[in-house]
Amino acid sequence: MKYVIIGNSIAAAGCIEGIRSVDKAGDITVISDEPYHVYSRPLISYLICGKTDEERMKYRPGSFYKDNGVRALLGVKALKVDYKSKAVELDKGAPVSFDKLLFATGSRPFVPPMEGLESVKEKFTFMKLDDAKALMAAINKESRVLIIGAGLIGLKCAEGIYGRVK
Repeated sequence: MKYVIIGNSIAAAGCIEGIRSVDKAGDITVISDEPYHVYSRPLISYLICGKTDEERMKYRPGSFYKDNGVRALLGVKALKVDYKSKAVELDKGAPVSFDKLLFATGSRPFVPPMEGLESVKEKFTFMKLDDAKALMAAINKESRVLIIGAGLIGLKCAEGIYGRVK
């Protein structure tokens, strides 16, 4: 059996463990546009303020993919799924065939249409590790920050920024 998982969050890790509990020999491929080992996205605010580091953000040990016989295609985008031929077309390399396919990509940030937003030089979303890294590189004690969104993600972003610059 050939399993393909598009996405690389805790859902992907749980899926890998679930597959291995019933199928020790099947081929498992994980495809993720992020180049990172499976990590906890909610911890990016703690990374910003220095309460954690990338190593401690990992959901599973560094050997997780190898230990579970997983082919991890990290930093690779899934462009198209051909359901007739059961293959995933990638932005790099040959298509990956599958018998079973899981989309575990999570959500995407929504940037509301706002007049003048295109003129703002430094604007960020706050969902992924690269978002946190970009924000960390851009802010300092003199930075003025506007956070659009008062949900949990916006509040965690504010907490991380405050912890970094206080």
